[in-house]
Amino acid sequence: MRLYLSSYQFGNQPEKLFELLRGEKPKVAIITNAADGGDEVRILERLKEQAGFFEQHGLKAERLDLRRYFGKEKELAEKAKEYGLFWVRGGNVFVLRMAMKLSGFDSIIVKKLEDDEVVYGGYSAGGCILCPDLNGFDIVDDVNLVEETYGVPADYGALKI
Repeated sequence: MRLYLSSYQFGNQPEKLFELLRGEKPKVAIITNAADGGDEVRILERLKEQAGFFEQHGLKAERLDLRRYFGKEKELAEKAKEYGLFWVRGGNVFVLRMAMKLSGFDSIIVKKLEDDEVVYGGYSAGGCILCPDLNGFDIVDDVNLVEETYGVPADYGALKI
């Protein structure tokens, strides 16, 4: 299982992320769903910055919007085969969790990590989602944003890796 987690952006040792790639130059999926319900212009600005970082290191990066795959886990599983690195950005951990659940990404990424097929990297909510559960995060993240954004109640379960 290959993980690179940071509290903010790429942290102070991004070279460690690239070491996890074992010399490969995989396509990168940038998952921005923790910011769903926020300012789309700002999301796209950050996406451009993060994609630029990966491109400076010789990697092709693109947005993988989990909302496009809600209820379409098989389609997402096929799409996920294109990537060797999943970069999961910060935002609201409850919104991120629900996007992962509604798309089936949670099951897909856990299996890929168990099989050592990919690298999972991320910061803030992208790392917090790997905690044993999300209890306590409601102190800093608005749990109501899940229902406002997706129309369903929040889930306090985390990824089980």
